[in-house]
Amino acid sequence: MRLLAVFACLLSLTDTVLAGEIFWRFPNKVSSSERYLFYVHGKLVETDGVSPISPRFGHYQFHRIVTRLAKGRANVIARVRRSGTDPNAEAFRLTNEIRYLLKKGVPATHISVAGFSKGGYITLLTANRLQNADIRFVVMAGCTEAIVAGTDNIADGLQGTMMSMIDVEDDLGFSCRELFERNPQLTASLDVKFDTGKGHGLFYRADPTWIDPLLHWAETDMPPADECAATDNAFRRLR
Repeated sequence: MRLLAVFACLLSLTDTVLAGEIFWRFPNKVSSSERYLFYVHGKLVETDGVSPISPRFGHYQFHRIVTRLAKGRANVIARVRRSGTDPNAEAFRLTNEIRYLLKKGVPATHISVAGFSKGGYITLLTANRLQNADIRFVVMAGCTEAIVAGTDNIADGLQGTMMSMIDVEDDLGFSCRELFERNPQLTASLDVKFDTGKGHGLFYRADPTWIDPLLHWAETDMPPADECAATDNAFRRLR
């Protein structure tokens, strides 16, 4: 119930605005007055194309997910990676693109990166490279067991406003809660666990269960800590 109260708090601060545009590659022109959300897809799109089907989880609704994300306040950048893309190379590319947005005057609070599975891992690498406290990051089932345990420290020391989302039945990805707790320098963090029974497959679909809270986290100005109570699975203002 307290987690729902947090989402209600965030919703209350969200304005109704026009939907964003979709870009399948980094745009040639950017505007300092607009918001930008990078969607970093899972590995299946990388290996099997933009309309892949998993024997276990079914259809990965890539285009529908991107279209739904674009109904928010931000322009959505959803580049399809080549098969076998190195996560570090993609994080380097994303970092340079985000630094370009910052150079052009886009406020850091108007830039978000949301990644699923392998895309979530890339998102963590990007956050650690950027070291920017005000950029919003969302990791869906992207923390590995080694990251959680601290034996893979690729994300330790990261900066930003971080959200982790996972379904409790997911046996491929992990919550980032332990990572967040090891990094108190984060501006804010939120760990959300869904109980849909869909596991990893939850994020294969353009499901408002996860898309709506993602958009609220990415696009809503962070409320003061006393307006959204801190709990284990709720908004946590860290400074």
